[in-house]
Order: sequence, then structure tokens, then C-alpha cells
Amino acid sequence: MEPKRLIELYDRCFDGVAVERRFWHIASARWRIRLRRATYRPLFPAICGVSADQLVLEFANREMAETELWREFDCPKELGAGVLDLRTSTSRARPGRAAIRRLLESVKAEKLWINPDCGLARLPRHLAFAKLQALVAGTHRVRGELTGAPSISNRPPAVQGDHELR
Repeated sequence: MEPKRLIELYDRCFDGVAVERRFWHIASARWRIRLRRATYRPLFPAICGVSADQLVLEFANREMAETELWREFDCPKELGAGVLDLRTSTSRARPGRAAIRRLLESVKAEKLWINPDCGLARLPRHLAFAKLQALVAGTHRVRGELTGAPSISNRPPAVQGDHELR
């Protein structure tokens, strides 16, 4: 579908609906189509004009590809960036500080939200919780590095050992 048509359909879904904020998650669907490389590029720059306040895109399961699109097209929307790949084991699913820093090269900190890639409902609860703890801890560490504030005091108390972000 042409990006303009896709955006028109999204916007029409909200006709007559009063909401404070709009989010649009666009999955890369790479898990379904393993032979074809998923890309968000064809959606730009049109997607930057959608009525959504935040675009939620997957990056972790795409090796952090196309993080530069925000800067390249000067997109004014917030970015909900999926930096935690849910398909890897808990010990390997560590959204590294490098991934978050890479996003900050293209997206202003006040416009960046750190998320898991989609699909938490498919995981056992204890694994989903451990992955989210690692995600929060990693984000706090980057925030501490950028602001000079100690990040350990902000870390959730249950984050430790194998699930801790390094």
C-alpha cells in the first residue's frame, strides 16, 4: 500500500474520536518474512505527517537498522524505539547502551521512548519481567551517563546478575 494511503487510513480511524495522545506501532514483520529485509524507508517522509504523536518502530530485531531516518527526514514525532529483541534468550537480550546512544544521535532525548520490540504477550511472565527490568536498568544507566546523575540509585531493586545490562 502506498504510504499516503496507509496514513490516510490511520488518520480516518480517529475521526470523531477524542484522545489525548495517539501511538502507531508499525511492526517490521521480519519474523514472518525471513528472506526479505524489512525496511521503514518507503514510509518516509510521508509518515512524519501522520496524526499520531508517537511512532513505535522495531529496531532490535533489525540489528538497529535505519535509526538515522529520524534525523534524515527531520521527523517531528516522538519515537518509541524497540531496542529489546524478544526472540533471544534473556541473557542475550540486553539492550546495550550503544543502541540507545545510536538512537540519540538521530532523535532528541525528549522525543525518544525506549521500548521492547513487540510481542511480550508471547513470553512466559517471568522472562518478560526480566527483559523489562533489563530495559529499564539500561535506560537509567544511559540517562546517568548523559546527565552525570548516579544511575544505580534509580535501578529497580530486582535487577541483578544475568538480567543486568552492562
